[in-house]
Amino acid sequence: DGLQGLEAGLNANDLMGCYSLSNPVTVNRLAGDDCQTGGNGVDLSLDAAVNNGLYDIYTNVEYTFTVTNEGTETATNIEVDVTLPTGLVYTSHNTTNGVFELYWGNWIIPSLAPGQTATLNLILFTLVDNQDINYFTQIVAVDQTDTDSTPDNSSGTVTEDDEAIVTISPKSDGGVGTDTGSNDLELSITADRNTYDIYENVVYTISVTNNGAETATGIIVNAGLPEGMVYTSATANNGNYNLYFEEWTIDFLGAGETAVLDLNLFTLVSNQSITNFVQIFVADQSDPDSTPGNNTTGIPTEDDEASITIEYANPNAANRLSAVPQIDVKNAYPNPAINFIMLPIDSEIDIDTEIRIVDTYGRLIKVEPIAISKGKNIVNIDLDTFTSGIYFITFNDDHMRAIKKRFVKIVK
Repeated sequence: DGLQGLEAGLNANDLMGCYSLSNPVTVNRLAGDDCQTGGNGVDLSLDAAVNNGLYDIYTNVEYTFTVTNEGTETATNIEVDVTLPTGLVYTSHNTTNGVFELYWGNWIIPSLAPGQTATLNLILFTLVDNQDINYFTQIVAVDQTDTDSTPDNSSGTVTEDDEAIVTISPKSDGGVGTDTGSNDLELSITADRNTYDIYENVVYTISVTNNGAETATGIIVNAGLPEGMVYTSATANNGNYNLYFEEWTIDFLGAGETAVLDLNLFTLVSNQSITNFVQIFVADQSDPDSTPGNNTTGIPTEDDEASITIEYANPNAANRLSAVPQIDVKNAYPNPAINFIMLPIDSEIDIDTEIRIVDTYGRLIKVEPIAISKGKNIVNIDLDTFTSGIYFITFNDDHMRAIKKRFVKIVK
């Protein structure tokens, strides 16, 4: 108490108060191969993670790679091999330190101080299905000697802390994910009517209830479009509905909670029953009384499956279908597309309508009014502002609302 003058930059001769100075002490710092403990010099570790261990074809997957300098010296000119695995193509990236070189498949970090971490986020687009995708990465170069690993010495197996691998599996396999824990999921479906008329909307309400004692994660519900019905809209109080894959994804559902999806569909048929079958396709945890994605008959046998049937109620309207003028939309080309896409249309009438383009999450990306003339038409759609991915073309007209065309946009 009372010591004065003990501050950086001041002279020790000017200290005032009660104190004592030690003899001089010499510290020898070891570096490189002389360090045996890994606590000195440069010690780089690499980690790889993915936002979801299950994937669908034609969707984006986000990878995160992290390099940490656990040593006591600054590492310079670090090079990480992040070559894209087969089946994935580039969408976008960002990094907190360094430069990602897509052509070479390298991430270059100029400098990484002791205790500092650098992160690379890579968003990649899947072009395959029905196979596991292994993404192996490793540090291949650094100016200094690493205390416990050797850069670029592995051919795909992780044996040192400067190597990492992460694997994703296709959702099409269905079933249980890799997380621990258990839940008890129950599925139900109702409709806002027992009978239907052609060319009208029917709202289906699909509910998932977690009867277990733990939070359920990674839930995917197969909620498709029955034959004779097309999509109008979807509203969920939890999760998102993907029109292309006809899936409802719920990231988290707490114990005792219920998630609800209202699926609004439009009828194009008459004089037949319409059955809507739904089932839980994937869940991270095991279920004590049912198995996700195991029903191939369309007849519910477990509480994670459900169906409902509605009947046609207006036989007098059956002849209206043949009276609708025919409008034929050919496949869009080029596909995949880069800057634009062309849509051939053959029409029996002159009609003004709108082209609507949605992504795989059902989000409206573009609305473009068009005038279709009787006969053959070619409609050009500008795609310059679109990001890489899968998109669907639909039309805002009763004559054409059943038409849906898919295309792939690529950014070069």
